[in-house]
Amino acid sequence: MTDAGVNFLVGNLLDLLSGNIDLIRGVDDEFKNLLEEVQRLKAFLDDDAKFHSESSLWDQLVKEIQKMVHKSEDVIDKFLIQSKLHRDKNKVERFFDVGHMAVVRDLAAEIKDIHEKVKKLRQDHTDSFSPKPLLDIPEKAHQVTQKGPLEDDEVVGFDEEANEVMKRLVEGVSESVDIIPVVGMAGLGKTTLARKICNDSKLSFEFFRIIWVNVGLEYKIKDIYLTILNFFTKHIEDHFNEDVDALAKTICGFMSEEGGRCLIVLDDVWVAEVVDAVKKVFPRNKKGHRIMLTTRDGYLATYTNPDPHNLKRLTPSNSFELLEKRAFGNGNFPVELVELGKNIAQRCWGVPLATVLIAGLLRGLRNKSDWVRVESNVSQRLHNKDYDFALFIEMSYDRLPQEMQRCFLYCGIFPRGFDIPAWKLIRLWIAEGLIKPQQSSTLEEIAERHLNDLVHRNLVILLQKRSDGSNKDMSSSRHVT
Repeated sequence: MTDAGVNFLVGNLLDLLSGNIDLIRGVDDEFKNLLEEVQRLKAFLDDDAKFHSESSLWDQLVKEIQKMVHKSEDVIDKFLIQSKLHRDKNKVERFFDVGHMAVVRDLAAEIKDIHEKVKKLRQDHTDSFSPKPLLDIPEKAHQVTQKGPLEDDEVVGFDEEANEVMKRLVEGVSESVDIIPVVGMAGLGKTTLARKICNDSKLSFEFFRIIWVNVGLEYKIKDIYLTILNFFTKHIEDHFNEDVDALAKTICGFMSEEGGRCLIVLDDVWVAEVVDAVKKVFPRNKKGHRIMLTTRDGYLATYTNPDPHNLKRLTPSNSFELLEKRAFGNGNFPVELVELGKNIAQRCWGVPLATVLIAGLLRGLRNKSDWVRVESNVSQRLHNKDYDFALFIEMSYDRLPQEMQRCFLYCGIFPRGFDIPAWKLIRLWIAEGLIKPQQSSTLEEIAERHLNDLVHRNLVILLQKRSDGSNKDMSSSRHVT
């Protein structure tokens, strides 16, 4: 019952911080802090209930948590009612509503007080209930020192391809919008190539705006327009009620005002309707605007441009180079493993995604016998160049610890092409009870390690890093484009 109450509270807080952010403006930090503490409490409960549910001390903890949950719900309800009453007033009434700010201050103090009490409650009981490990093995004994994932400029075999597409993007100015489709099979690296091109500093000198849109199968034209419009205005909410025609005109107006060239990248396109709709947002000002799209569909590619860019497979030497870099970073490939590595790379049939997934499987393995087993496994499962990428992911997944398997599977709830900030993914893992406490680390530190490990195994894709080198935005290899 307590666990259900805490789950309900977590759900309410998440709703507040996503769907009702306009109602909690001014105290959103307090709600975020409370959410983080409740998530820690939930993870603590999930881990220890099975060991201590019969003890009197546990019963006392349950009663205290129930009180805290009820009080939190009361404060949330009270705050939402007050905020909605304030919002329903006209502008003049809101301006003179001095009592509202006083209520906000009082509720903020209440939320902060609850946060401190929940924190103390969790800390006071952690030592009493946390089970001791059965084997006292240092965590670092299970870890292999690994370098981080490859940066964009370390992507193998794409330099010539990138230069060809870049040349088509920047050259020529026509009244109509030029479209450059990049077409190829799943896993060939269409999205990787497009990102490499967009991240090239030379492109920023050619285009005033570079706009990236994830499309996928389950698209809506209005959502695509809003994504584009979000690059032009900080007040995107002002346009939520506009229909698609109005949105297209609004975007066209912004482009005309700015006057520079614009590049819109449509990633993972399946139908021509998307391209036709996006063409409508460009002004006819002969500025040389461009659309670059990635697709698996050759018919769609030639519909948009009779001369699409057909992405090639990697050469055998490039495949081995990619395997080497992904498996060993910039370190030296052991001589005794070279021949095995070449055989494994050849079995990936020049497909980058297959190569990096197998490299993630090999990362950290240094014994020749381990590589022989992987080579045998790959050879048995993959007999030709037409195969299911799930086989590669399955091989890597099977080697994950159980807790990391659950974290990886959780990434599957996000739609194709969805990019998620690393901090948000970590908080969601914690909120769902996927991260188990350890004595020497916080839940955030454990989750961060799991995330880094999934990145190293190439099961999760790192899209951006912060200036301090930490993870920023992530995407999952479960969605193959």
